[in-house]
Amino acid sequence: MGEPARHAGLGARGRRQQGHAEERAVDEQPDDLPPAYVDSGHVTRPSHGAGNVADGAVVARDVSTGAWIAVAAVVLALGFGAYRLLTDGRFRGTHQVRDAEPPTVEEGPRAVSTPVAWDAVRTAVPQAQLGERATLLQFSSAFCAPCRATRRTLSEVAELVPGVTHLEVDAEHHLELVRALGVLRTPTTLVLDATGHEVTRAAGAPRKEQVIAALGNA
Repeated sequence: MGEPARHAGLGARGRRQQGHAEERAVDEQPDDLPPAYVDSGHVTRPSHGAGNVADGAVVARDVSTGAWIAVAAVVLALGFGAYRLLTDGRFRGTHQVRDAEPPTVEEGPRAVSTPVAWDAVRTAVPQAQLGERATLLQFSSAFCAPCRATRRTLSEVAELVPGVTHLEVDAEHHLELVRALGVLRTPTTLVLDATGHEVTRAAGAPRKEQVIAALGNA
């Protein structure tokens, strides 16, 4: 190897060694240096960890946001489940019949118009028969598991209580009736009195004792 090449190799190796020494010196610089000396430019603080810190903060923020979203979803699901558990199958309220010709009923000194749910039922299902005391009108759909349980319950009550008739209507094939009576889900059970007026209703699968208690108002 010629003399110039050897000096060039030594120079490159020397520069690398000097660079390593400077990096070690920077890393080993004490943290309690005077502020004037630090600001003078003689001290260079390493900055290779700043990017990692920033990336870690972004990841932590994303994980925290995702965790809160998951917690909120679980709370909403539990709340909705509790609401359904408390209200499913309970008889409450009635619904005014839509687009029905209201018959005129004499009451007191003047005539009062009262839409009858049974009129809408007879229009949609001409062969339907009104019970002597009450009618349990059930709206069902094909792939509704609670509808089968409701069918059994209402049939048992109709056999148990004299004058009570159970009538099941396919909601998918009687959409006009569903709209007229304000049925929003299946199963829905309407309790009609002897005159065909709606007394109360329940969305979901009611228990037998709930149905019998509702018949007390018919």
